[in-house]
Amino acid sequence: MHNDKKSGLLIVFEGTDGTGKSTQLQLLHKALLDRDYKVIATREPTEGKYGLEIRQLYKNRKKYS
Repeated sequence: MHNDKKSGLLIVFEGTDGTGKSTQLQLLHKALLDRDYKVIATREPTEGKYGLEIRQLYKNRKKYS
């Protein structure tokens, strides 16, 4: 039995904030698009009220140490 469905691939970048995950996502996204792959790039929703607050606390962590 032949299956004509094409399967996709999920690639996840894991790591703490500031380790370059967004940079790597952008680089991989562009590289795959350049090779004519269909790509959907997403990231966790950290642009909301609490995500932005956490980001500010992280950026200013030495101030609170």
